[in-house]
Formats: sequence, C-alpha cells, structure tokens
Amino acid sequence: VSGLLVLDGNITANGSGVSSNGGGGGAGGTVALTLNRFAGSGLISADGGGGHLPLGGGGGGGRIAVTWLSNAFTGKYSAKGGNGFQAGGAGTVYLKPNSGQFQTPSLVVDNGGLLGTNTTFDLSTLSNLTVGGGAVVRPTYSGMLNLSSLNIASNGSLLAPQLNLTGPTHIAAGGSISADGLG
Repeated sequence: VSGLLVLDGNITANGSGVSSNGGGGGAGGTVALTLNRFAGSGLISADGGGGHLPLGGGGGGGRIAVTWLSNAFTGKYSAKGGNGFQAGGAGTVYLKPNSGQFQTPSLVVDNGGLLGTNTTFDLSTLSNLTVGGGAVVRPTYSGMLNLSSLNIASNGSLLAPQLNLTGPTHIAAGGSISADGLG
C-alpha cells in the first residue's frame, strides 16, 4: 500500500476447521503486507483450523509478514495453531520497520495458549525473538543462534543447542530455553 492503511477491521487467512470424520484442520495461510504508513486497531490473523475430535489434529498457524515506513498500529496479530487431538504448531509473525535507525526485524511466535507441536524456522538472520502462549520454537539448523533480544513468555519454549544472547533477555515463569537431547 503506497498510502496509509488504517486497519480497524480484519485481514485474515485462517485455515478451515473440520466438522466430521476425525479429519485434521487446515493450516493458516499467509498475509504479507508492505506498507508506507500503518495505523488502526484491528486484527491480522493466519490461524490454523480446528481438527475434528477425538482424532483430528489442529492445523498449523500460518505466516504474517508486515513491513512499514511508519507504524501507529495498535491492533493484534495472530498466527496460532488450531485445536484438536494435538494442537497445531504456532505460525510466525514477522515485523520489520523499513526506515529509521533501527531496521531490525522481529519474530513473534505465539500459539494463543495451546500447547502445540514444534514450530521450525530459520532464525539465522533474525535478531529479536518473542516466544509464548504454548509455542515451541526449534531452529532449522544446529549452528549458533545469535540474538540481540529474546523474550520467552509463560508456556513458551526455545529449543536451541547453541545460543549467544547479546542484549535484553527475559524468561518468564513457565518459559524455557532447552538444549535437552539436541547436543
């Protein structure tokens, strides 16, 4: 969007839920926005759909990527997995300013309180990571993970065999960093 996007409604790419035959929910899709100016208090979501119980698994959360020159958006982002016999893994929310002194991207992985399967992601070019809400993040490579900021909220977990933290780090009660079985 070359002008101003004021989002007070919703932009969604949610997976479908299943209502019969023990089927699994659909995965969340992708929302990719490149914006000049961004404002509003709406919702951007790419949630996984619910699976049919008792045997259907939830669909994985999708991907949201938003880049901007100016951002006054106060709304919510959601890329959580769907509920089911096994909840789907969290999707990712990638946020990046394209102007100013600090142009470092941030990745938020939050499963909305559902304890889902692992979310794997190439974290090699990322510097700011937030994990929470039942999400379990596992890098796709076994090398050193270098982060300048890390926030692990309650019920969030980062599985990392090698970790170098150079800036603010917070691990809330119930959050964890684990290298168990990864070495």
